[in-house]
Amino acid sequence: MVVLLEDGHPGVQGIVASRLVQAYGRPALVLTQASAPGMLTGSGRSIDGLHLRDALQRTFEIAPQALPRFGGHSGAAGVGVPRDQLDAFKAAFLRAVGEQLAGRTLYPRLWTDGELSTAQLSLTTLQEIETLGPYGREFDPPLFEGRFIVEALRPVGAEGSHLMLELSTGPVTCKAIWFRAPTPGGTAWV
Repeated sequence: MVVLLEDGHPGVQGIVASRLVQAYGRPALVLTQASAPGMLTGSGRSIDGLHLRDALQRTFEIAPQALPRFGGHSGAAGVGVPRDQLDAFKAAFLRAVGEQLAGRTLYPRLWTDGELSTAQLSLTTLQEIETLGPYGREFDPPLFEGRFIVEALRPVGAEGSHLMLELSTGPVTCKAIWFRAPTPGGTAWV
């Protein structure tokens, strides 16, 4: 995906790109107006199986005038694109990504560290996990999955965009919050 945020701030490019990848399971480049006249600046995030820097290198080979500046690595990259070359850039980028993915079906993926036992659903486990930090690129915080019965829920937050939940599994009952529940890519935290 290539998205232009006409009035967007460059500081949100990576955040928006990451959320698009999570929601749609596709590599995403988010562009905003650059400080240089006639230029756009952008940040991209990738998916498993697509080396973003290599895709940008191929984009440059296809349409060098549309991508005078780029850099990055397999998972993230930055670009500079002349505004009047945006359509050429999009076409070349989509072609380069298509070549690398070779018809692979794309969908959102969520990688987890598996399930926790009911005995591990405790503050002690949370404290043990917190001692492993700090987390960052290539060392993401752990993410666990499980099946729970929703005993109760209610909207919370200024706009009601989060859900407060009471969940149970076997003998254990937990309180949880699901941030941005109505939107794709929301995350539940127990």
